[in-house]
Formats: sequence, structure tokens, C-alpha cells
Amino acid sequence: MLAVLAVATPCPLILATPVAVIGGINRAARRQIIMRHGTALERLGTATVAVFDKTGTTTIGQPRVSRLITANGRQPNDVLRLAGAIEQTSGHLLARTLVNAAEPSGLALPTARDVVEVPGRGVAGTVDGHRVVVGARSFVLEQTPGAAAALCPIEPKTAGLRAYVAVDDTMSAIVEYADALRAGVRDVFRDLQGMGVKRIMLLSGITRKMRERSPRRRA
Repeated sequence: MLAVLAVATPCPLILATPVAVIGGINRAARRQIIMRHGTALERLGTATVAVFDKTGTTTIGQPRVSRLITANGRQPNDVLRLAGAIEQTSGHLLARTLVNAAEPSGLALPTARDVVEVPGRGVAGTVDGHRVVVGARSFVLEQTPGAAAALCPIEPKTAGLRAYVAVDDTMSAIVEYADALRAGVRDVFRDLQGMGVKRIMLLSGITRKMRERSPRRRA
């Protein structure tokens, strides 16, 4: 019976699998799930590990300044004013977050000059005659090697999303950011475990920079 069916109508059998795969990819796309190819869809049922991005995926993607740790006698408003002046030249999400933290404090942000930005790492420039560097730990230490001595006493030992601020070649502050989890994230993780996913991982800028002991801030 199957042999007769295959001889009489081979096209439906040949097309059945690719049509089903394309239909599955299209249905997933309508739910904002992007598949690179059909093999990924076919192997999804056997997956035991799920890897998630952090910012904007498991979190709402709207970080805020949660803490400002100052050094060398710098006042918080002074740091916000100088760092905000530099950051307002950048389009990075965390740069805008720092500027937004300075503006409600009523701080007038001066114009930064001679600004140089290294995408994904940080920005440096001159504000009111002061050389200001804001960005990843490694970037700030490259720009101001003498800042390392002042960094050790104030740097938190736990991982986190941070920006480092140096003024006039001295470490002045560490800015810590926090983001809120998306509603329902815990339910999604629980459902995945019920579907056979045994390990859930978070892959982000923080994960990459753990090799440097402290995470970069422009992830």
C-alpha cells in the first residue's frame, strides 16, 4: 500500500518535510523567535541547555544607576557632573543612563572637548580643564595607569555591571548599574526545566569580562 502511494503521489511525500519545517519557522517568527535554519528547529526538541542574553532579554533593558562609589575625596555630584558631560557625547545605553542620573540632580552638564570614544569600551575627553575617562575597567586603567592604586580599596569583590571614572589621571568613582527582571522570567525558566532543559546559562558582557576579574560596562 505504501509502495503504491509513493509511486502514485511522490510529490506530497517529498514536500511534506520541508513544508512542515518552513511552517514551523514562520510560526516561530510570528512569536518573535528567529530560527537560522531548519536543522535548528528539528534539533530543538532534543536540547538540554538554554543560553540567554541578559540586557533586554531576561531584563527589561532599562538600567539605572544604583550606587556611586567615590574615591580620592570626590563628591558624588562632582563625579556625576564630569562623567555626565563626557557621556552625553555617546549614544551607548549606559551612557544615556548616567546622563539621566545627573539631570534630576539639577546638575548643569558642561560641554566636553576633545572627546574620543572607543566603541564598547569607553570614552575620554576634557571637561572644564579636567581630563575625564569613563568606561570599562580595562579601558580606564589603560588611559590612566596610575589609577590602579586607588581602585583596589573601593572596588566591590562581587560581579556586577559597572562603569569606572577617572579624573586627572586618578580613579574618582565606580558607577554601579542595576536592571529589573522581566515579568514572567522565572515562569519561563521553570517551564523550560519541565521540557527537559537541564541547564540554563546567562551569556553577557559580564560573563566575558569575568576573565579580567571585573566586568566591562559596555556589553
